Amino acid sequence: MADARKTDDWSRLAQLLCLTANINRKKRTRPFRPHDFVPWLPRPRKPPPEPGGIQLLRVFLNPENLVP
Repeated sequence: MADARKTDDWSRLAQLLCLTANINRKKRTRPFRPHDFVPWLPRPRKPPPEPGGIQLLRVFLNPENLVP
């Protein structure tokens, strides 16, 4: 019961914080979402870059160095 109350309170607070932040943000910045203001929700992570990305592009610079 207490967990549901805490979640509900954070949900309402996140909505208010989101509204306030979006009112005061610059036009060219990304709009905030209520998800951005809830501290225990996981943040999406960028996938790590694939190894050898630059080495694979080298083929386009020197086509005679292609490995069969």
